[in-house]
Amino acid sequence: MRASILVGYVCLSATAFAQPVLQYDNVGLNGSVYDLYAIVDPGTSDYELEGEGVDWDFNTSIIDLIGGAVFKLPQNTPYAAQYPGANLALLVIYGGDSTYDYFDLTADGISKLASGVGGANEKVYSDPSTFVLFPFTFGQQYTDDYTVNGTTSSLTRTYSGYGTFEIVTGITDNVVKVSSSNGEKDWYRSDPVEPLLSINENNAKVLWERITIGMAEQRGLVPMTLAPNPASTCFRIPGLQASASYRVIDALGRVTITGRVSGAQETIDVSAWQPGMYHVLVRDARGERAATLVKD
Repeated sequence: MRASILVGYVCLSATAFAQPVLQYDNVGLNGSVYDLYAIVDPGTSDYELEGEGVDWDFNTSIIDLIGGAVFKLPQNTPYAAQYPGANLALLVIYGGDSTYDYFDLTADGISKLASGVGGANEKVYSDPSTFVLFPFTFGQQYTDDYTVNGTTSSLTRTYSGYGTFEIVTGITDNVVKVSSSNGEKDWYRSDPVEPLLSINENNAKVLWERITIGMAEQRGLVPMTLAPNPASTCFRIPGLQASASYRVIDALGRVTITGRVSGAQETIDVSAWQPGMYHVLVRDARGERAATLVKD
């Protein structure tokens, strides 16, 4: 792995827009849970915009729920022993399958050690890929040299823009765009540092929506929390003040279970469920609420 800085050509001035910086102190990924959406039609959205103070208006894009993801500690995953250098892992649920990515998170950046572990397209980085550098400021570039499945590659990553990110799920300020020489593009929230949109070299676009914000409001539902989340054996619905009916929908849109809970302390057994992402909808005197549950 080599991440050598090539250029830092932007100077701040008193009149410049506030330029967000990707930095280690703002990382808090462990425990973050996301819905993943494919952008199936970009509409008139321009994904090539770069520069200072950009308004990335992607509201004409059409999205489709395809799965979910949760960042977690490696020791809570089934392949941790294979990647002793990892201190952060990502569970990805897509098409009914669960795979894992493993990372080395340090004050210098985030490096990928493996991806798709447990699936058909597993990639192992004998020389890790540093896909985010810390600190990373507007205009900065660096060379990312890595070796994956025995093949050595090199590309340039550039902090190419910052501004406001708008899409049907909501508006996010202080967003950073990172462009790579192989055609990949990534947008990150800067505080806390987390993914917003990823475009791979084949132009496949995936939107990351943290389940605690955005989508429940867009659907006209009152948001709620589930605990614990992710869950291995059971979960409950904090905040319930009385009995409520519920239904659970899997990633394919099928209703898998319905029932009733008497209050906030009653638990729902998930021990027999397949690992994956589930939508939990609850109806009580306050109306209908929704949240997403990850089953380990």
